[in-house]
Amino acid sequence: MSKKKDLEISLDWIQAYALKYLSRYSSSSKNLENVIKKRIKKISTNNECINPCVESWIKLTINTLEQKKFLDDLEFAKAKAISLFKSGKPSKIIFAKLKNLGIPDEYIQNAIKNVSNNYVEDNSDEDIDFKAAKIFARKKNISFSNFNEENSKQNKIQKFVRAGFSFATISKLFNLNLIEYDR
Repeated sequence: MSKKKDLEISLDWIQAYALKYLSRYSSSSKNLENVIKKRIKKISTNNECINPCVESWIKLTINTLEQKKFLDDLEFAKAKAISLFKSGKPSKIIFAKLKNLGIPDEYIQNAIKNVSNNYVEDNSDEDIDFKAAKIFARKKNISFSNFNEENSKQNKIQKFVRAGFSFATISKLFNLNLIEYDR
């Protein structure tokens, strides 16, 4: 016996679900499309693929929400990039996460430039990463001053590497001599 409800999927249901989702979460248009499709597959009784009619209703709903400014991928990308930057993520991680949410490349580049213009004095990507590395160090309680032994320094460097920072950023942060670590 199936516990799933036999719910009739309609344009009104899709629009209501999209608005309910957007009232709780900020989303990109591609991510909202994926969320709606997952929900429809979850509640359907026979777990069949989404038919073309429902697919067109989803597209229509997303286009309507974009025209009414409920969905704006550029503003979402800017807000998400700032949030990720403030949590100490480097620019390549920001790019990857936004790309995963279905944001176009030009919007992502615009969002990273927005972060650079608003939060960093010099506008190069490396400086964004340097500032993000300082935020990451503060959040993870990593100090740069007293290295008692070589293992301590290596462990701290490895934390930055695992977080996605480039070696150039790490070496600038720790004032490393590149020849010293060429072993």
